Amino acid sequence: DESRLRIPLRDPLYKLAVPIQSSVYAGTGGNEGGADLKGKPKPLTFGKCLNVTAVLVDSAALVYQLHNGQIDDVTAVYDSGDLLTLSTHYTKDVANGRLTLLQAPVGLITADVLGSKTGGIYIDRCGDIVKRIITDFGALNNAEYDAGSLDALTNDQSGTIGYHVGTEPISIVDVLTDLMRGVGGWFGANRIGQFQASLFKAPDFPSRATFTSADIMELSRTALPEGYSVPWFRARIGYQRNWTIQVSDLAGAVTAARRQFLAEQYRVEADSDGAVSPAHLLANDPPVTPSFFDGSAVALAEAVRQMDLWGVKRDLFRSRFKHRAFSLNIGDTVKLEYDRFGLAGGKLFRIVTIADDAERNQIELELFG
Repeated sequence: DESRLRIPLRDPLYKLAVPIQSSVYAGTGGNEGGADLKGKPKPLTFGKCLNVTAVLVDSAALVYQLHNGQIDDVTAVYDSGDLLTLSTHYTKDVANGRLTLLQAPVGLITADVLGSKTGGIYIDRCGDIVKRIITDFGALNNAEYDAGSLDALTNDQSGTIGYHVGTEPISIVDVLTDLMRGVGGWFGANRIGQFQASLFKAPDFPSRATFTSADIMELSRTALPEGYSVPWFRARIGYQRNWTIQVSDLAGAVTAARRQFLAEQYRVEADSDGAVSPAHLLANDPPVTPSFFDGSAVALAEAVRQMDLWGVKRDLFRSRFKHRAFSLNIGDTVKLEYDRFGLAGGKLFRIVTIADDAERNQIELELFG
């Protein structure tokens, strides 16, 4: 108008608010499926996934699809839970993410898969899978994501994981939310609009800034989200996901151990602290955190990490400080020195939200510690 110009802005993450499966079956027969698959998304598999439901794309030729593209391997195939034999019962086409049965199936066909191998590079760690998703499916270019944060995520959480997307639509944002929740992490945009992702950690050195009473304009303690306001006495992590739960219509040859595996979505590892409950009578016992880890050791390590993070009393502060506008980032550590709230000796905090006030050269922070 006469006195004001408004410029709407958005970061490149809007590109991720779309279905991850851009390719759908044409329904024209052969590898494009029949009328029952027309318009449905093609499946995607990343990393190591167990007991994935194979999509029957060509009923005449008994061709099934596991991933829309090259995969590393199909390590096992099952008919109604019964293990089939390569070359006797099926062949595999890893270049196109498919398998072909050599005889009619008895029931549901599932498979253990080592997934996406775009460009001949197989990946099975969280940071690498996130990077492939945002670049190959989210169309983010090199300037639109923080490669360093993804490399750090891969180093911080190097356990083997797997994620499968079937023929029901799901957005890239929802897939990333699943993946990052499973490793106890977060994602978003940094100050220059780049995608970034990281594990959520307790504050630690180095500190980017120290705020004293001379800098603090407002400081108040606020409630942590529900489920985090009092310490946990136990953390449980679900691992080795079974992507197709089967409790009936199983072949007679399926062993008791295999039946037990097929009946449950996850195995569970846990860490607990018996000293928490006596000290905190309302201590939390949160539900199992679904993860996509393959191994029990890495799941246990994550349970221990979660207990280190949430098995002690934590604080959340809302604050306003002089100066420092546009100088700090979400995830940075800062130090507070103040004569209230037990902060006189100084305490480290992790920045979880930021609001900059350019006009006043002030910054509002939400601080976790």
